[in-house]
Parts: sequence; structure tokens; C-alpha cells
Amino acid sequence: MVPAKNIQNVSSADSRQVSVRQHSSQNPPGKAFVKASVNKATVYENEKLIYKFNFYRNVDLISNPEYYPPDFTGFWNDGSKPKERYDVIDGSNYHIDEIDTFLYPVGVGVKTIAPTKLKISIMDFSGSDDDFFSLFSNMGRGRTKVLETNPVEVKVIALPQEGRPSNFEGAVGDFKIKALVDKQNAQTNEPVTLTVTVSGNGNMKSIANIHFDDYSSFKKYDTIVANASDNSKEFKAIFIPQLPGDKEIPAASLSFFNPTKKQYETVKTQAQIIAVRGEPVYSSGSSSKEFGIDTTRRGINYNKPIKNLKQFKGHFVQKPSFYLIFVPCIILFLTVFAYKKIQINQLKKSKITSSVTKIQKSLESASLEVSKNNLNLALNLIYQALMEFVTIKTGILSDNLSGVQIKEKLLKSGVGEIYVAKIIKIYDKLNFYKFASVSLDKESIKTLIDAVKSLI
Repeated sequence: MVPAKNIQNVSSADSRQVSVRQHSSQNPPGKAFVKASVNKATVYENEKLIYKFNFYRNVDLISNPEYYPPDFTGFWNDGSKPKERYDVIDGSNYHIDEIDTFLYPVGVGVKTIAPTKLKISIMDFSGSDDDFFSLFSNMGRGRTKVLETNPVEVKVIALPQEGRPSNFEGAVGDFKIKALVDKQNAQTNEPVTLTVTVSGNGNMKSIANIHFDDYSSFKKYDTIVANASDNSKEFKAIFIPQLPGDKEIPAASLSFFNPTKKQYETVKTQAQIIAVRGEPVYSSGSSSKEFGIDTTRRGINYNKPIKNLKQFKGHFVQKPSFYLIFVPCIILFLTVFAYKKIQINQLKKSKITSSVTKIQKSLESASLEVSKNNLNLALNLIYQALMEFVTIKTGILSDNLSGVQIKEKLLKSGVGEIYVAKIIKIYDKLNFYKFASVSLDKESIKTLIDAVKSLI
């Protein structure tokens, strides 16, 4: 049976049949028919729904069937799995091709799944019952038939508001969660990778994030998805300890709605204790109270207000003609200032143009390295491009600056907070891939290339 290009939800049972006479008059006519069904007539929004399409036959086909699934409007299609089996129906043996399509409803209300169609070609022996020579003259003549299921209705109901956790983000199913760190001992400012694995039955693609309790003793990079399958999803997060001692990487949690129990549930991992050695790390983005730093200002001398200039009128100030001697000097100063300003602007434009060209070449080289599967080299080229862009914005070399320092310099240079947040997000993601023990993939690297391009 030809696999479907796009398989989705299943409709209610249907038995559109076609009967075919066999070449022996002693055998009953063969049959071929299709059925479609869903495992639940009523589901919650985003709850897993299985659409089954079955093709029954006890006749020979002269070519592979052509399968035309519906477009499954109102459902998100998570793929399908074909299989085959045999069964006895009304005393006749049938070969059954079965396709299970996994769907997740989007939006509430009654949704109708359109009919599934199957085009088949079967041997036609009609008119050859009693004529031996007619049997051979009709051998190989095929008959085409289009089988079609009935449409199926599914009622989708909204998730309840009662008992909904504040960090619920739409996950529906039954899930478990566990966590593991890559080391139990670390130095301050040394990255520690936490791997959190979510497993169970439900829409894994709807689990976009996990949540952590307070982690004030750590600097944390963005959590990313490192691996995903039908029944599990793996997240990785980097925690960088800022203080020495026995420190606790907080528990990770996930809230979801369990359609079987018809209630919300929250699962948590165990907190991870690591032994941290070294000196405290303090940056301008850290809390001075957290690091025990005394910020009391002592012995500050405040300037007294300057008196109004009107109180200092003298002989020359009272004669306006005195100021005429300064006019040529002012004109000369303004001319020189304007000339220098133009030169500086031209120089800046030239440097910016050169830097932008350099960024574009780095990104083009990164794309080329991705095509060659040199992902680590591509990652370094993206980092160089981002640092060059930060240099354009701040006017200072940024290669050796930390994320906190880059943020401070950008804000001082007048770059908007939203724009700065985008830059820091890319910077953190690059550092994540640099420090975390995750396998790089082409799509993630391409996403980073596009993100830097969008900044220019």
C-alpha cells in the first residue's frame, strides 16, 4: 500500500465495498472496502486523538493503492504509522492495511473530519465464468474503483479554568520528569549543565519550556531543547555558580492537564546539590547584598549651588559691543568644528560599511561551513559576526567582554532595551552551545545565522 504523504485524523466507521467475481465459479465474490474511526468521540483541546484508517480486501490488486487522506482542518497532525494484519469477517479471511494518524485538536467545538479516499485497481474476471477461452482473453484486464469513508465528527471541549496552575502553558497528557547534572563539583564561574528529561503520553511538541525555582546563587543561560521524540523531550540548561559552598540547583517543574484524571498536575525533579569552590564572582548585574558587599557611602562632599551669573555683572558685561571681538573666533571655531564633524561622520560610515561587510562575509562563511557539516567552525564564525556587530554599536572591541558588560555598553551607547535583549539572547545561545555537552545540528546553527542577520 502506498504510504500517505500527509496523514491525519480518522472518521467514523464506513464500509463502502466493491465486490469482484473470482475466476472460479465455486468461489464467492471477493470484496474490498474501507473504514475510518477515532479512538474518542469527545476530547479536550490539545488532547491526543488517534485516527484509524483500515483497508480490507480479499482480492488481488494489480497495482499499489493511491491513498488520499483529508486535510484535517482544525487538528494538528503529528504523523502516522502504517501496519498490516489479518482477520476473519463473516467467515472470510481479509488482509487489512491500517494507518494510525496522531492528531491534536486546535480550538474547541464540533469538528468534522472529511472522508478519506483510496483508489484501487483490481483484476476483473466478469463474463468468464463458463467460457474457458474467455477467461484467458480477459486475463490482465483491470478495473479501477475509488473507495471512500464517511466523514467523522469529533467534539472538542475547552480545558477547565478551575485548578489551573499559574505556570501552565498548554501541555495535555500524562508526563514524568527527571533531572541530572554533568558534575557534582565545580569552580565558581564554571558552567554546570543540567539535563531535564520529560517522558510520557501526550503532545511533546506542546511542551516548549520547563520552570525552575529560585537560583539566585547562579547565573543561568536560556533553556534549550536538546533532543525530542514521540514519547520524550530533553532540555538542557547551563547554570554558572557565583558563590562557593554547597549550592542547590533548583528543582525543574512541569504543569499539565491529565485528560484521564480530568485534572491539572505538576511534576518536579529533585534539587541538585553541587559543591562549589573558588572566590565569589561579582558583576554589576549581581546583587551587592547577595555577595555581602557594603555599599554605604561615606565622606561624600556635595557641591554647593552655583550663584546666578546676574550677580556678577561687571564693566565689560554692561557693554554689548565688547562681544563683537569674539564673532570671527566663533565663526572660525564653528567652521573647523563642522569640517571635523563631517570628516568624523565619513570615517564612521566607512568603518561601519567595512564592519557590515565583514559581518556578512562571516555569516556567508558560516552558512558554507554548515553545508559542509563543520558546525563548530560555523558557530565560531557566527560569534565573530555578533562581536563585530556589538563593536559597531558600542565603538569598543567586544571580544573579551562578558554578557553583563556587553549589555551595559550597549545601553550606555543608546541602544534600545528590546534590541539589547535580542543581542544578549543570541550571545547566551552561542555560549550555551559553546559550554554545554550537546550535539550541534544544522537547523539550530542556521537559526542563529538568521538571528544575527536580522540585527543588521
